[in-house]
Order: sequence, then C-alpha cells, then structure tokens
Amino acid sequence: EPAGAPSTPPAAPASPAPAQTAAAPGAEGGATQPGLAPGPRTLGTLEVNPNTGEPLPAPVDATADTPEAQYQAAFGLLRAAKYAEAEAAFKRFLQRYPDGPLAGNAQYWIGETYYVRGDYQQAAVAFAEGYQRYPNSSKAADNLLKLGMSLNELGRKQDACAAFDQLQAQFPNLPPALSQKVQHERQRSQCS
Repeated sequence: EPAGAPSTPPAAPASPAPAQTAAAPGAEGGATQPGLAPGPRTLGTLEVNPNTGEPLPAPVDATADTPEAQYQAAFGLLRAAKYAEAEAAFKRFLQRYPDGPLAGNAQYWIGETYYVRGDYQQAAVAFAEGYQRYPNSSKAADNLLKLGMSLNELGRKQDACAAFDQLQAQFPNLPPALSQKVQHERQRSQCS
C-alpha cells in the first residue's frame, strides 16, 4: 500500500440499485404469456394490482377472530375514508357471516361506500338489497332512506318518492332526526 493512500478496503464490484434490477410489471422471469394479465405482485408485504400499481385492499384483520372484531376492522376502514377497502372488508364480512346480527349493518355500510364515492347506481342496488335481505335490521329504515336518496341522484324522482313513502308507511315512529331527514329528502326529490 503506498504511503499516504487512504486505508479503505478495496471497493466491491458495483451492483445495480434495486430499482435497476426490478423487472417491468408482469415480466417476472423475463417473459410473459401474450394475452394473459399478470397476477398480483408482492411489494414488501403489500399485494399490488399489476395493472395500476395500487395496493390491493387489505383483508379483514386476520387476528380479529370474532365477527364483532372483523366488523369493527371494516368499520375502521370506513371511518378512515378508505371506502374501497371498507367495501371489500364488509363484503368479506358478509361472505363469512351472512346471517349474523351485524349482517344488515354491514350491507348498509357497503351501500354507503358507494354513495360517498358518487356511484349512486351501485348504492341503490346495495341499499335495496339491504332492505330486502335484512328487513328487521336496525338499518332497515336507513336503507330505504338512502335508497330514495340514491334514486333521486340518478334522476329517478318517482322511484325515490316511492321509497320515501314506503319508509314512512313501514316506520311511522321514526326518531325525530330521521323523520326530518326524510321530509328534507322528499322536498329535494319534489315528492307530492
């Protein structure tokens, strides 16, 4: 070693940065089959949609071993404004517990995830299904209200008014706040 030379170990051969070695989406192994979309890729511990690069919805908390805990995990996603993830979590919940005591609530919240995203057609379908499948749920009246609101947003005012009429006929003793909301929505929909 020459005098005055820095005493550093010899440099290791340069290796490309991880980003340089990453293959293009769907190019694992260097080749893809034409016409077949690649499956989900794993990036760390997140599953990623290969077409958009967006993370896929997280499953309902695997440690949540009770229906109530799984419902609360899905509801937490809703409260965090992660609507697509909440929708998926509530759907998984309903697949597991279609007849459980929280099933009607879960169906209602699926409708809400569509409504807040402006997908009024899917919201109307979800709220109608919630009312039909879970007529004794604590969310039955709310399903009819939101069904009417969704139909109104779709320009189907007559159908919206029919939903509000059915709501008032079937639930004549609504809490005052809900009753006022129904009246407001009836006016908004120009119901007679």
